[in-house]
Amino acid sequence: MRLIILGPSGAGKGTQAKRIADYFGMRHVSTGDILREEIRRETELGKSVEDLIDSGNLVDDEIMIPLVDNFIKEDNFILDGFPRTLNQALALDEICRKHNTPLDLALLVDVPDGVIVERITGRKACPKCGAVFHKTFFPPKKEGVCDNCRTPLIQREDDTHETVERRLLIYHELTEPIVQYYEEKNLLSRVNGLGDANEINNNLKNVIHVVRVPRIPYMPE
Repeated sequence: MRLIILGPSGAGKGTQAKRIADYFGMRHVSTGDILREEIRRETELGKSVEDLIDSGNLVDDEIMIPLVDNFIKEDNFILDGFPRTLNQALALDEICRKHNTPLDLALLVDVPDGVIVERITGRKACPKCGAVFHKTFFPPKKEGVCDNCRTPLIQREDDTHETVERRLLIYHELTEPIVQYYEEKNLLSRVNGLGDANEINNNLKNVIHVVRVPRIPYMPE
């Protein structure tokens, strides 16, 4: 099974994709996680994309397309963070044809802009263990300190209000057209991204079962 998950940054795609991957026994391919690891390791790739990511801009196709090509050579994956433009969607079609791994479904997690801003600007991350907290939705037990390793929390440079607004602008201008693209290919399913995370996850899994894998019994959490 081959899936992609779409939606603006802050819609909860990463969290939901990980849970879907665990439930169905598939690989979670997150281009954001891959690039952030390259930045953490201070590789040449990491150095070349760090400023772009921190400012809320998209990484060039010349970097992203070969990166995705390398990570989805095998079957059974959920791709998170790519494609973000129509050109990338077309490139993904070519990659999938090359590896004989056609997409089964594109999941769109739908969340209004105002909620996205609140979610992202309220996040604080642990620079040591990577845990993420939120001042409203998931506050740490001690304000400003990681629950897991007691390291002081920070706001990532790409989580500022200015950066979030730029991300949303880019999303509406460049990423939303691929929603129509996958609708026309009869691959898109929309899921409301508001409310309880477990409910959203159950709705996503139900869509996957009903649309693409109806033979597998579905047991909501």
